[in-house]
Amino acid sequence: MLFSEVKKLFIQDLIEKERSQGTVTEYAKDLKCIEVFLKEKYTSSLHIESVTSGDVKEYLSMLEKIKQYQPTSCNRHLNTLRSFYKFAYNNDFVGTNVVKSISPKKVSKKERSFLTEQEFHEFAESIKHDLVQLVVRTLFYTGLRISECLSLEVKHIDFEKNTICIFNGKGNKDRLVPLNVILKVHLQGYIEKWRPSVQSGKLFMTERTGGLSDVYVNRILKETTLRLGWNKKITCHTLRHSFASALVDKNVNLVVIKDLLGHANLKTTSIYSHTTVERKEEAISLLG
Repeated sequence: MLFSEVKKLFIQDLIEKERSQGTVTEYAKDLKCIEVFLKEKYTSSLHIESVTSGDVKEYLSMLEKIKQYQPTSCNRHLNTLRSFYKFAYNNDFVGTNVVKSISPKKVSKKERSFLTEQEFHEFAESIKHDLVQLVVRTLFYTGLRISECLSLEVKHIDFEKNTICIFNGKGNKDRLVPLNVILKVHLQGYIEKWRPSVQSGKLFMTERTGGLSDVYVNRILKETTLRLGWNKKITCHTLRHSFASALVDKNVNLVVIKDLLGHANLKTTSIYSHTTVERKEEAISLLG
């Protein structure tokens, strides 16, 4: 059976299982990437039965050495292939699961980058793009994923009850996030005074393109970081980290933070429990 045909059936299966749009898109993109790689190797029609474990290892090696993907990104591609081949094997499209024995790459454990509240305020004020600055404030004060943030509609915000409703978050889960009073002022000012008058319910709108992309927002963040001369990599996800870390620093219960972030378990939330140098010094000074 053709690789492309099995791929279509797999994507359709994901949709029928009501996997989130983000998950379906990522899986489709990853599978397209390996399909292009394999088609360059197999000059004839690419049949899924022809693909070997060695082909997959060669593909993952290409991602790491030529495209210079980080181990976490390589492992994401491997996880996509695992799900794909599990589907193919369970439906008798292949006789052998060629990725089952392939081990993920080791990921070094390092503290994730985050901004303190003081750093955040300096950073936000330094962003020259007004709408991106508002997106950044929203990310920091809500802990939303960038995909959730850019998908927000005006009707999702209840200024009377001070809540933001997140629909179809990761895992297709909905949740309510309280609206911070500082963010409320910024959002109300934007909606009332300078949001473009366009026929769309989307919250973050532009007159020219109709909206923002995560790639564009991250580009503005990178430009701002360079302009400030900071030796940090700041992305949209850094702001989500910063939100969680600020709450941990204020002794907010991890279970509450987990629910705000939309995590399925506490283990995921615990990675945001950073310890600043000042906190470490303070702890050591307690010893007599």
